[in-house]
Amino acid sequence: MLEACFFLTPYRQKNKLKYDIMQEFEKIEKLTNDLKVYLDTNIQLLKFEISANVSEVGSGLIGFIIIGIVGFLFLLFFSLAGAHLLSMYFESKLIGLSLVAGFYLVLGLGLFLGREKLFFEPFRDMITKLIFKSK
Repeated sequence: MLEACFFLTPYRQKNKLKYDIMQEFEKIEKLTNDLKVYLDTNIQLLKFEISANVSEVGSGLIGFIIIGIVGFLFLLFFSLAGAHLLSMYFESKLIGLSLVAGFYLVLGLGLFLGREKLFFEPFRDMITKLIFKSK
């Protein structure tokens, strides 16, 4: 009887090894499935955060465009009124319009020379803060 058990022992050890390997494979499979779910969830979260930031920046940009158009129209008609007033004062349309054009030339030159400090840096910082703001 003892000899029969001796021959069965390697068979049992072999089956136990197969059983242990199967358990390890099941654990690895569960871990990979959990990792896939985790990555999918993080990708979805990232998509939602990006869409929220893009929509916020886009809505701000649309607001700036609308305000810019209204401001441009105000400035245009105010400048025409000023040019007309100067034309009446100097009794020459050419002088009135030239003075307004000269004013805008000097203003435009000043804005062009200071464009980095006046426009690029503040807008770049504002957009960066909007995109990377913490919730």
